[in-house]
Amino acid sequence: MINLYLNICYIYIFFIVKCAALYRAMCDLEWYKLESSKARSLILLIIRANEPFHITAGKIVPLTMTTFCSVRLYR
Repeated sequence: MINLYLNICYIYIFFIVKCAALYRAMCDLEWYKLESSKARSLILLIIRANEPFHITAGKIVPLTMTTFCSVRLYR
């Protein structure tokens, strides 16, 4: 069970890094030189990519290493 959670945390961090890189690459494009329809599509993608990607447990807690390390086992 712990291994599964660690794999999910790793995938989550991987997606965060890749989404940030994709956002940066889209911002670096000279979108104002594109055709108007392609520029509008790219602007919509930039707006969507500006929001961070989240994998959550029950739409409450993000599955990150921080939350994993902060969980205590009560007996």
